[in-house]
Amino acid sequence: DDAVPEPTWLNYLVAGFEQSDVSASGGFVIGRNGISFQWRARSVDCFGVAADLAVDETKTSVLTPQNGRAIKTEGTNMAFRREVLAQIGGFDPAFKFYLDETDVNFRLAKLGHRTAIAPLAQVHHGYKASAMRRSDRAPKDLFEIGASLVVYLRKHAPLDRHKGAISMARTEQRLRALRHMVSGALEPRDVTRLLRRFNAGIDAGVKRSISVRAALPHARVGFQRFPKRYSGEHRVFCGTRSELKHLIEIANGAVHTGQRASVFAFSYTARPHKVRFTKTGVWLQTGGMFGRSIRTGRRFNLRSRDSAYALELKRLAVLRKFRALRD
Repeated sequence: DDAVPEPTWLNYLVAGFEQSDVSASGGFVIGRNGISFQWRARSVDCFGVAADLAVDETKTSVLTPQNGRAIKTEGTNMAFRREVLAQIGGFDPAFKFYLDETDVNFRLAKLGHRTAIAPLAQVHHGYKASAMRRSDRAPKDLFEIGASLVVYLRKHAPLDRHKGAISMARTEQRLRALRHMVSGALEPRDVTRLLRRFNAGIDAGVKRSISVRAALPHARVGFQRFPKRYSGEHRVFCGTRSELKHLIEIANGAVHTGQRASVFAFSYTARPHKVRFTKTGVWLQTGGMFGRSIRTGRRFNLRSRDSAYALELKRLAVLRKFRALRD
């Protein structure tokens, strides 16, 4: 409900399943500016703490869990082999919010299952407002985070390490709330209330029922073919910011006829770039001709309009499968 995949996402995500011993697959997740990564490859331990993994970002890697850690897949961008997920009983409903997919990752790791990490399977992820958080990522309630953490620890971590793990998580949530307070998103009283709710969740998680997950039966009907929405080439439209309205109109027309479309509309500035998927189905990238798209790049780049477009088309060609450089 708060994510949009790149056009080639599913092809890359499922490629790892060509190897029969791969049981799960996960891709990279792009943040709200449409360019920077929120999450790449990570592993996770029995306390639910994740750490970055170094992988080749140009191809799929098949990884085996090691040293008591699981290969982590992100909830917004992952897939599982159906028969394996069914055998372990699917997702555990004891997790109402937070660590639910990590629990699946860890259960698979305990059984020695391998996971494919597909860097080119990319999803753009926003933060939809809910009872747990606002759209600006500020937390509204930490109860279920506390409860799910304790459920996860009860299932996977040594009992004598629970207290220390909970203390570390409490400190992390407090610092998270304080960062939002400093930015003006929360008030001091909100921080106090959130930590009180976190502690209440801890108490609830200790008492929450955890059952051994029984294998799931086969579905009465197998997977159904999804109707194809797009056909033909991916159209590319480039122009200046002043031409944006016209470019969008042409791109909307292409989408209406069943084609994919990307618009690049740059101003004569050094503004950093942003990417979004419009409600009409167009990939739109805006920013300055002399600005940066990748946030690790230089803030100012002296270049022509054509070279600015060419660089972005080259960067995205493998994800969008462009057939024409410009229209």
